Amino acid sequence: MRALLGVLSALALSKIGNAIVMVAVPLFVLDRTGSAAATGVAGMFSTLPVVIGGVLGAPLVDRFGSRVSSLVADSLSAACVIAVPILAMLDALPFGLLLALVLLGGIFDTPGDTAKTVVLPELGERCGWTLDRVTGTSSAIQRSSALVGSALAGFGVAIVGAGNVLFLTAAMCAGAVVLIALALPARRVSVHADPAAFAENAAPSTPATESRGFWFGLTFLWRTPLLRALILLILITNAIDSANLTVIMPIWATGISASGALFGFMIGCFSAGALIGAAVFPLVAARLPRRRFLVVALALAGPPPFVAMLVGAPPVVVLGVLFCAGLAAGAINPILQSTLFREIPVDARARVFGATTAVAASAMPIGSLVGGTGVALWGLAPVLLAAALAYAVLALVPAVGSVWRGLERPVVNGPDRVGLPS
Repeated sequence: MRALLGVLSALALSKIGNAIVMVAVPLFVLDRTGSAAATGVAGMFSTLPVVIGGVLGAPLVDRFGSRVSSLVADSLSAACVIAVPILAMLDALPFGLLLALVLLGGIFDTPGDTAKTVVLPELGERCGWTLDRVTGTSSAIQRSSALVGSALAGFGVAIVGAGNVLFLTAAMCAGAVVLIALALPARRVSVHADPAAFAENAAPSTPATESRGFWFGLTFLWRTPLLRALILLILITNAIDSANLTVIMPIWATGISASGALFGFMIGCFSAGALIGAAVFPLVAARLPRRRFLVVALALAGPPPFVAMLVGAPPVVVLGVLFCAGLAAGAINPILQSTLFREIPVDARARVFGATTAVAASAMPIGSLVGGTGVALWGLAPVLLAAALAYAVLALVPAVGSVWRGLERPVVNGPDRVGLPS
């Protein structure tokens, strides 16, 4: 139990730090440049690392194990983040260097998060937890961390400014390093020799050379119809969400409050709703028709916030809509994550999860760039309308096609299954 709680706590601190960065960086760029296009570029550089980290990080997690990968990634990420406010105070932070630090910090985040995530099912199994309980708890922790982080960022931006609040992110990364160092022992054991030891150390050894690396994970995703459909859906929704988080909401919030601190509370309200949704999900998961629920959840989580901002609703109404949208969104990630865990064999999880992260995030930089460019060229209202319509169409996708029936069937994987699906 100590290992499971330690990894979940480290994941929570890491996600709190990420949430602070999510709020602080766009507001920091807007404050320094006043440009929607520059904010979109910064958003692109903050999301592009997820793709790079997914490609490069998974093989490193496979090779060095969760403990080493997480410790190194969190330490380097903290160094990049803390450099931003320090250099800003010294007046030695040109826009190009800011983008480079944002890029590097994000690159280290992805393998660190992957290293923590891939060990959770085995650690949960040792404690008698079901997979739905593990994924629901993980999602709830991540949502609550986003709530805490965005609230801290909102208050921090209002009090000390968007740049200085990044010191908190560095502190969170340092805390994650300590927790992983205490929770996971410093030894490597083959999963085939001792599955329980693998749960703590996560350094799997696979006999087939061709099964290593990002390309194995990418091929596995493409040749598994349900996973391919899920990733394509997530790919597009992530692009819209990225534009919303890095461009649309910060610009809307700065139009309401001078410091843009409202942006942090917008994310906080959505995260609060998502936390409740994720917490409730494990209690009703066995009775949910997951395919139909996914359609409804996407429809309620996606378009309403864009519509509320588009019609000029008062801030309190927008915050309420974001909370309700978060309630619907809270159960989406557990559904998707449970499906991934059930479809992916244990020995391949680091590689396939790394590829999943990279592919799912590959449209996010484009979404940020297009969102910033769109607002700069046409204004905020047309971009809000386009995002709402696109999300409404995407919500209907899981209702069409037999491949989505796979959401309803349990898939049992043996611990030694490492080959590609036939």
